Amino acid sequence: MRLRKGLLLLLATLLIVLTGCQAVGGVEVGTALKQLATVKSLESKGSFAIKINVAPNAKMEKEQREIVDLINSTRIETVSKVQDSNNVSVKGTAYIKDKKLGFHILVDSKQMAVHVDGAKAPIVVPFVPEGMEGFDLEDMPILSPAVQNQFQEKFVSFFVKHAPNPTVIDVKATEETVFDQKLNVNRIHAEFGANETFDWTRGLIKSVVADEAGTKAWLKDVITTFGEVMKTMDDSTEVGLLIKNSETSANLAYSWLKDNGVKAVDGVEQEWKNLLKDLPNFAPLMSKDTNMKVDWFVDSELTTHKMLSEFNIALPQDSDFPITSVQIKQSAEYRNVNKPVSVDTLDTSKALKATDSNLTPGDWLRHFDSSSDIHKFMLETGFTSKYLTLPLLEEDGYEDWGYDYPRPIVEKGKTFVPLRYVAEAFDADVKWDKSKKQIRIVDDITQKVITLKVDSKSAQVDGKAVALKNAPKLIKGTVYVPLVEVADFLNVKAKFENYEYGKFILLDRN
Repeated sequence: MRLRKGLLLLLATLLIVLTGCQAVGGVEVGTALKQLATVKSLESKGSFAIKINVAPNAKMEKEQREIVDLINSTRIETVSKVQDSNNVSVKGTAYIKDKKLGFHILVDSKQMAVHVDGAKAPIVVPFVPEGMEGFDLEDMPILSPAVQNQFQEKFVSFFVKHAPNPTVIDVKATEETVFDQKLNVNRIHAEFGANETFDWTRGLIKSVVADEAGTKAWLKDVITTFGEVMKTMDDSTEVGLLIKNSETSANLAYSWLKDNGVKAVDGVEQEWKNLLKDLPNFAPLMSKDTNMKVDWFVDSELTTHKMLSEFNIALPQDSDFPITSVQIKQSAEYRNVNKPVSVDTLDTSKALKATDSNLTPGDWLRHFDSSSDIHKFMLETGFTSKYLTLPLLEEDGYEDWGYDYPRPIVEKGKTFVPLRYVAEAFDADVKWDKSKKQIRIVDDITQKVITLKVDSKSAQVDGKAVALKNAPKLIKGTVYVPLVEVADFLNVKAKFENYEYGKFILLDRN
């Protein structure tokens, strides 16, 4: 798993757009970007938060307002360690309203393990799909780590050479605190508005086209590098010729870019203007109010030590849509860049496998201490919610639905439902004792044990006798139980609904 490499490449690409790559105030921004994209190890700490801004007079339902307040109250703080390409650990705390949730994530080449406060053991997510455990991923036609590194460096170098600077960018020498130490650094401040997108893209294309030899060489390298991988996805003759004649293919790609690149951007911009004629309220999306801002701190050797970024998305203005914008803020401090770093380990010997398809909501709940914040949060956010719809037979007994499970029945005004089907739909464990004509049910959420017997109005719940108004019935090999009783036992609400196309029982567990 090339997790760190992918994240750093994404960050570098974002910074190319945000800061451009030309020298500013004596600082070689492009060189700093190259160094950032080729980091092998580091320690970092940072924070992340999202804020949803709502129009002052917006009308929102209580549930909508609660969701917005929940998101706006959330903040995540982390300390990360990158040991190498495959080994990364993250320790942190998520603050959600009045709750605090600590977590520890460990990523290696085989899996991601997550431990949170209140869990009895970590949870692991294997990177190898079920059934492929014995398959060696190294045999797959993917780029080797060495080739990936080389291409990443070439990718960044190529765009560093051509990316324009945004309208707002400056450099200032300053003193900044990083990991509680004061450092003398240069602060690169840049702002990029969505309204600059088309001009910035045209500037990039013009610079790329002007560098004919360099661009053709880069395109040829791209085709050659990804050739074998491309062939595994498409083994057609056309793809084979494209790869075999990489120089010709690169020349053709360059010619298309030269003839059509700027025109394509012009066309997209015109389409956007045409859209705004019909939907003027969408204008904020590509206005200066949708923007990225960054304060990027580098030392005299152009090593990155700190990053503060802000991403604002201005949303379409509509009286029926209360949210005006979304703001994302992130901060990160770095140390021990390209120095020996060891990840924080995690014992996964008793871990829960997240890909286990047999895990029920109750299994997940029981994996956490019942007094823990995460257990309470799961219940509050409806983690255990589930519903079931059961179609009733028409009054004349006509059956045209074609369902492959037993239908509910009504006798003398009393509704009976198929026990196993209903109970297992809510993840309960059901066992049938044929000799005793007895059914044992264990509720998935509460672990309540219910024992019922065919033709008996006496039941047991956790060993205590309970009287039933109607006895369970055995009909054509299926045990039917009174709807009211089974709903109560499984802690679900039942109601009847009449629709144009039929009558239904709705069972809902919140």
